[in-house]
Amino acid sequence: SESERYRIGIGVQFAIAELSGLSFAIVDEMDMLDAENRRILNRMVNEAPLAQILVLGTREDSVPLPAPMPGWIFIRLQNVGGESRLAESVVPQLQEA
Repeated sequence: SESERYRIGIGVQFAIAELSGLSFAIVDEMDMLDAENRRILNRMVNEAPLAQILVLGTREDSVPLPAPMPGWIFIRLQNVGGESRLAESVVPQLQEA
């Protein structure tokens, strides 16, 4: 299926990022996945041995950003006069030691 090929491609990208020492990846078009496949992708991202992963997708303004999750920052950008501007963000609270 298309979503399975998409996830395999992401896995290969994560492997290349790890083996190369780059430790960074960008995953685009997350919005093409249904809810179950998004959960699978979230698990892949959480378990990936990379320092930073950007996950991008389109979301309608009426759909709220996800609740805070440890290690994740969610942002919504809007196009204002041809420029991308931060419209909303969800950042997890840091716990004091």
